[in-house]
Amino acid sequence: MAIVHVALIFLISVSVVVTSVEIVNLSFFFRKSRTAPQLKRYPAVSIVKALKGIPAHFIENLESFCAIEYPNYEIVFVVASPDDPVIPTIHHFIGQSGKNNMRLVVDPSTIGYNPKVNNLHNGAKASTGEILIFSDSDTRATPDFIHRLIEPLEDEGTGIASGIATIRGARGLWSRAKAVTYNSTVTLYNALWCKFIPITAGPAVAIRRDVFEKIGGFVPIADSLTDDQELGKLVSRHGYKVELIPYLVAVYEGPRSFFDQAKQILRWLVAIKASSPFDYNFILLTNTAFLGFIFWLLAPGDLFHIAVFAGILVFRIWTPFYLHRTYLGDPQIALYSWEALLVDFILPVLWLIGHWHRRVTWGGTEFVVRKGKIVPAKRSGT
Repeated sequence: MAIVHVALIFLISVSVVVTSVEIVNLSFFFRKSRTAPQLKRYPAVSIVKALKGIPAHFIENLESFCAIEYPNYEIVFVVASPDDPVIPTIHHFIGQSGKNNMRLVVDPSTIGYNPKVNNLHNGAKASTGEILIFSDSDTRATPDFIHRLIEPLEDEGTGIASGIATIRGARGLWSRAKAVTYNSTVTLYNALWCKFIPITAGPAVAIRRDVFEKIGGFVPIADSLTDDQELGKLVSRHGYKVELIPYLVAVYEGPRSFFDQAKQILRWLVAIKASSPFDYNFILLTNTAFLGFIFWLLAPGDLFHIAVFAGILVFRIWTPFYLHRTYLGDPQIALYSWEALLVDFILPVLWLIGHWHRRVTWGGTEFVVRKGKIVPAKRSGT
């Protein structure tokens, strides 16, 4: 039992130290100016949006892209099916906007099993920009959206750039709990470890077309579960820098039930295991609240165990509160920082399930994950 005590104290200490280092690092990460950078030139930019169905906040998100302050850009919407319900909405929005820099592409052709990658590939083919920005349907842009994302690409040695994804406007207990947890945990991890490994955040990714063509586009990752991370890895393997920049990319999701949120977190875990199986094994080791809970259970009446667990809970709640108020610009959701504990205590269960779970549902189609690749469940015979 003494060995278990020592091991838990060691893991808790390491977890607290790593989180503290990540918080200090974040202050340096965001030290760069948050004003829109001055570009040396203004290359043509194509924003490609892969769509299926009508997500929450869709019109508000689209309107934000019309307000981007950049002289030469187009927006290419891509759907695979001519029966997709989003098509009338897109046609109406384009007509109402009065802008001529938007168009819809309906293309069912495929290069692999990943439906999002197929759409992005078809959109890239139809686009004309010197720089491509792949943006999710739930992403909301700021006026300096393009300036921010393409400025690193002025360096010929940089091939791809993305920002820090943050979930905004979360409503309902479990939506807020996931947002608080994601915004703090993932932001801290990405801002630190992008110094050592290529990290690309999916909601908005900018890549030079010459680099995109040199790496073979999406063809090499057409069956991958994660398109953003695999695209970044491809760029890195070809000798280009992968830049994660101190720009907050807002993601707006609709309210979801506990079971829907749990399924999404499980899908993220499956994606992490598929993309970085080594990192997956350390997820629980950074779950300080869970480790503290186990430590307390060993001697629930002991004052030292109670003090350690209480201190951990305070630290866990303070971390997202401080980050949202200081760096993430969302003081409202900071008031719900305690809700991160809810995710901390269901995460171990989902993590265990993720070790054996091999199925994900995407766009109504069920896939089996095998060695980081996806195969339709019916075709796999399972």
